[in-house]
Amino acid sequence: MTLRSLEGKVVLLDLFATWRPPCRRSVPILVDLYQKFHGKGLEMIGLAYDNSGDAAQDRATITSFRQELKIPYPLALGPTMVWDELKAKARAEGVIPTILLLDRQGVVREMFQGLDPGEDVVLADRIQKLLAEPVVPVPRAD
Repeated sequence: MTLRSLEGKVVLLDLFATWRPPCRRSVPILVDLYQKFHGKGLEMIGLAYDNSGDAAQDRATITSFRQELKIPYPLALGPTMVWDELKAKARAEGVIPTILLLDRQGVVREMFQGLDPGEDVVLADRIQKLLAEPVVPVPRAD
């Protein structure tokens, strides 16, 4: 997956850790949202904050997490540098999970830190609203 492949799509970015109970609890909600909205233009990416210092072990942990929770969307390991940059841009406070909702131009429009009961309905509503916005071509700097 590349940034170019996400152009014109609404993107939900889930910043999570496999070992955090709140992150594990949010996955079934995110899987449901993915299944409901993926065919309508939503892309979803999980960015894991698992960093044991052993890349092979971290990949195995992510693979196991994905299989256990039957996650259909892409997962990636997020280097600390990427996490720090995303948190700074979104003004996130380091709470995980942090869910960022980006519009079709790649602008962070919503941020959820954790998913409290009932927020799945709010998140679904926000996704629908962003999907309903017109697609505006992004100028390329070729």
